[in-house]
Amino acid sequence: MKKILLGSVITLLAACGGGNNGQKLVNSFAFEYKDGDALLDIGFSQDFSLNLEITKTIKDYGAISFIPGAGDTGFSIRALLATKAWLDDILTVNKTSRLPNGAPFPSYIGTQLSTFEFASESKFKGLLYLGTEPQKKYIGTTVALNFVSQNFPSGLTVSQRLFNGKNEIVGVATAYGPLLDKDGKVVQPGGLFAAANLSTIFPGIGLASANKSGKMDIHTDGNLEIYAPAGVKVTDEQALDFLLKFKKEGKAAGVFK
Repeated sequence: MKKILLGSVITLLAACGGGNNGQKLVNSFAFEYKDGDALLDIGFSQDFSLNLEITKTIKDYGAISFIPGAGDTGFSIRALLATKAWLDDILTVNKTSRLPNGAPFPSYIGTQLSTFEFASESKFKGLLYLGTEPQKKYIGTTVALNFVSQNFPSGLTVSQRLFNGKNEIVGVATAYGPLLDKDGKVVQPGGLFAAANLSTIFPGIGLASANKSGKMDIHTDGNLEIYAPAGVKVTDEQALDFLLKFKKEGKAAGVFK
């Protein structure tokens, strides 16, 4: 079950952190594409400021980094990958259309993505996602966080689309709940997901002549996309409570600042 929550709910989200930053999951979006290497930097709101710092290499193609926030900025997910990574059989063999909690990808994705586990630590697990279809060269990652457990609704997702100055959709950010079994035990914890379509950001990707870089001004359309499993009703207030609990319990666990 998916539904779109309108601007009234996005206004309520100011309670998550106060000010404009509290109204969105993501604050910044920077990119670079040069000589076959793609760098994408997605900066989250201060409400989702991970107290973790780690860099994991992806074979010999580059690395994924989680960078703690500072001041009034949240943490960043930084992905640096050579575009030949999209051709690697090991990275692209396992395909899925779902997040780790069993919920479908946000509707922006619109295709299966290959998934590859690149990190597994005591407080989180990291997954890399790649889209390999023409014009669908997605790059994405999840940060599965152990504190998002049985205290959260199973299978719930709250997503926000990101737009550039031309009102083109360039990415999406999602907070998602856990996957629970019939006894309420955690099968997979919830976490955060972010993805972007490099084919939109870098037209002609794969061509050395398509070099491009810069910080992109992004905005949202004021809507949140909510997904809940079939037969489960989620009110606007419950979706807000989900994000507030995400922040509160993340701080209590020492994962958020």
